[in-house]
Amino acid sequence: MLEKITTILAYVKRIDGKLDAMGCNLNTSYSRTSVENNFLSLFPMKTVESLEEIESKLILDSVFEEKLIDCVTQIGGTNIHNFTKRVYSRLFTNQLATSYSWTGFRNNNQLQHLRITKIIKDVCMKNFKGTEVEFEANVKNWFKNGSQRQSREKQ
Repeated sequence: MLEKITTILAYVKRIDGKLDAMGCNLNTSYSRTSVENNFLSLFPMKTVESLEEIESKLILDSVFEEKLIDCVTQIGGTNIHNFTKRVYSRLFTNQLATSYSWTGFRNNNQLQHLRITKIIKDVCMKNFKGTEVEFEANVKNWFKNGSQRQSREKQ
């Protein structure tokens, strides 16, 4: 009987902790600046030129950079793998993914030095326990499979 009570008490404490966390998330979501519709219309990026335009805006406009950080944070995920998959699928089309690789291998454009990649990595490292190597591996994998996802879209 005492064992059952201890188990139930532990369960209630876990639920209480989750409710507290949800309350904190609700409070912070109201205080965040809402992501504007015209900002969201820039995504997913379809061409190399649109990504270059976003990169220019990130360098020149700190407000735009904050909006992107908020957007990426709001997309979220359950772990590094899920986060990278969700974020990159919202920001990049599969067609654009076929033009990029981490190091620019096979005449692709490089991802590793882009400002948008740094922002996504920073948000990921802030929210999930993991290494940069794990983040990079997930990004490399997502872009490596871009042509396969694109061919499935056409079917």
